[in-house]
Amino acid sequence: MAGFAVFGERFVILWAGAEYAESFPCTLVLMVALLPALIQNTGICVLQARNQLRFRATLYVLVAGACLVLGYALSRRWGGLGCAAGTALSLFIGNGVAINLYYWKRVGIDIPGFWRQILKMSLPLIALSGLALLVQPKFPDTSVVVYLAKIAVFAGLALPAFWFFSMNESERELVRAPVRRLMRKAKRLRVA
Repeated sequence: MAGFAVFGERFVILWAGAEYAESFPCTLVLMVALLPALIQNTGICVLQARNQLRFRATLYVLVAGACLVLGYALSRRWGGLGCAAGTALSLFIGNGVAINLYYWKRVGIDIPGFWRQILKMSLPLIALSGLALLVQPKFPDTSVVVYLAKIAVFAGLALPAFWFFSMNESERELVRAPVRRLMRKAKRLRVA
């Protein structure tokens, strides 16, 4: 999402044309609103295992209704961005606030600790994205090659930042283990 926040507007223009540029802020607003739900997908498994899906199902019906009402009301004044904002607000209240309170108070998951850890993991990428947004205007996209080079530089900085500052040792090992297996297989192929 950080890469899309920094480079997405130009991507939309290149991919779909300048007439679709206004879809970028709508998409970004919706992506931010869906982030808590995407991060907490394992919570659904916990609810399934404990047979506690009724609250979530009821909440999602309410969120869908709120999306319709707020999306319609805000779209009349602000168009597509208003609709996206209404949807995002409904999703944030449902997925970001209500379900987290339920996980914390009723299921017993340490939600404040979970979000502290997520914030700690996200800070390097947030800082890098902010820096990229500040620096990017100094290097205009004179061609697709320049645009792709900027994305490559961003990724080249984001990956080590994430590796060193966001991942813990067990997460790093989840990456190292398959890389070691691939290296062993490649070594055997060279020897053969």
